[in-house]
Amino acid sequence: VPSASVRNLLGTEITCARLLDHPHVDVYQTDFYKFAAFFSELQWDLNPGLSERNPALSDENPVRLSLPLDYQYDDGDPGMLIEPGVFFGDRVALDGEVVQREAFAQWLTSQTNPRFTINLVNRIWGELCGEPFIEPIDNLQGNLNGRVRNPEVMDSLLRLMRMKNYQIIDFLKILYRTQAF
Repeated sequence: VPSASVRNLLGTEITCARLLDHPHVDVYQTDFYKFAAFFSELQWDLNPGLSERNPALSDENPVRLSLPLDYQYDDGDPGMLIEPGVFFGDRVALDGEVVQREAFAQWLTSQTNPRFTINLVNRIWGELCGEPFIEPIDNLQGNLNGRVRNPEVMDSLLRLMRMKNYQIIDFLKILYRTQAF
């Protein structure tokens, strides 16, 4: 879940960090596990009324995530319990009343998240035009300066997406009425 969530929602690949510190960017194995901890409260609930192909997710009886027993880096100990966290942007506000996934969703879609809007606009543009502003589409690592095709258009579309409060239909209605289409 964590790798697919980060790749699809933030345009960033972190799968390598599950096993070791990422070799090319500042994503560490502890970052992967902190991110995965947002989803640790989810349990497969195989009720008799559901088939194994369509299990329900349950928030009951959450399990705390810990580092692997063979963990070898200096920033944690094998088996250490991990608190949910993100590896860029603002910290996620967690309190006892908020479900971890809800806190993650609030952080993900926050105006201050540096990647969500970029990834969303990049993917929409890539689907509509056949070529995204930034490639590879699922690995928007590091500083994007100089990597964006048509940065002025992308900046305009980022502002439009925020102005439309991430309402994709409203965004597309305006986009389809431009000279690009």
